[in-house]
Amino acid sequence: AQAILAQASLQVCPHFANRALSVMPPLRAHARLAACALLAQAVCVGAIRRLDIQAQVARVPLQREMFEERFEEVVARARQDPCKADVLAWRPREASGLGSRADTLSLELLYATHNNKSVALCDGPFVRNVFVVHYQGASAFGVCGEPPRCRRGNPLGVAKDGNSLAVHLFGEDRRHAYDALSFVRRRLFTLKSETQSLVTDKLRDMGVDGSGQHIGLHVRRGDKIQEIDGDTFVPFSSFADATQRHQKHERSVVYVASDDTAAVNEMGHLLCCDTEVISIATSTDGCPNTTSRSYSGMDSSFIALLVDLEGLITSTYFIGTQSSNIWRHVFYMRGNMTSSESLD
Repeated sequence: AQAILAQASLQVCPHFANRALSVMPPLRAHARLAACALLAQAVCVGAIRRLDIQAQVARVPLQREMFEERFEEVVARARQDPCKADVLAWRPREASGLGSRADTLSLELLYATHNNKSVALCDGPFVRNVFVVHYQGASAFGVCGEPPRCRRGNPLGVAKDGNSLAVHLFGEDRRHAYDALSFVRRRLFTLKSETQSLVTDKLRDMGVDGSGQHIGLHVRRGDKIQEIDGDTFVPFSSFADATQRHQKHERSVVYVASDDTAAVNEMGHLLCCDTEVISIATSTDGCPNTTSRSYSGMDSSFIALLVDLEGLITSTYFIGTQSSNIWRHVFYMRGNMTSSESLD
C-alpha cells in the first residue's frame, strides 16, 4: 500500500520526488518510496487539488443542455434535507454587496454542478430578506437553518475551487464557460414579477422605455476608494470616449449607474448636447453615496440598485470596469458576451 501511494505521489511531483530520492540516506526500496511519498504529499497539496479539478472536468465535459439538467438535479437533491447537502452555499461571512454575493454563489454552483454535488443555501438575513423576496431562483433551493453546519471550515473554500474551475473552463472553451456562468446567474437572479414591474415602472418614469435603445455605463467610485491602494480611477474621459464610439444616433440616451452623483454630473458634461444622460442617482428616487451592505426587502437603496442593474442589463451596449463585482454580474446577466466592454 505504501509503495502504491508513493508511486502516485511520484507521478504528481516527479521533479521534487527525484530530488528527494537523491538526498535520502540508504534505505530499503519500499522505505525510500514511503518516505518520498510523505514528502511529495506535503509539498504538492495545491498541485493535487488543481489536477483533481482538471480531471473532474475532463471526466464530465458538460455541454450546455447537460449542464443545465445537472444544475437542476444537484439543487433538487438537497431540498428534502438541506443541511446534509454536499455543498452549503452562501455561508456566513462579513457583510458584502449584491455583486460579491452573486459572484460567490455562481462560482459555488458552477463547482457543485460540474462535480455532481448536491447544493443548498445557508440561511441568513440576505437570503430571507432579499433573495426570497425579489428573485425567482430562490424557490429552487433548500435552505439550511442550522448555523453550526454552515460555519464549518472556510466560508469561501468552494467558491475558490469554483473560481479555479472557471479559469480552467475559460482556457478550454470561452463560450462554454460564459454560457455556464450566464445560465447560473440568470437562473438565480431573474426578478419576480412584482419586483420586475416596480423596477420597470421606475425606469419608464425616468425615460427608459424598455426598448433597450440606450447605452449603459457603470461608473464605480464610492466604495472602490477603499480597495484601490493608491491606484487611480479610470478617468471620466475614457467612459465618454467609449460611449461616443458606440453611439449610433445623433440623439442618444445613456443610462449612468454610479454610487457618486458627481460622476453622473461629470458624464453629462462630457457627453454634452447630443446625449441625454439618465441616472437614478440624480432622480427624486436616488440615494446618497453609501458603502452600506445591509440590504433589506423593500429598502429604497436596494430598489435603486435593482433599477440601476436593469438599466444596464437591458442596454444596447454596456461599459464599465471588470474589477467591479457589479460589472461582472451585469456581464453575465446580459447573456451576450460581445456587447459589453471593460475599461480596466
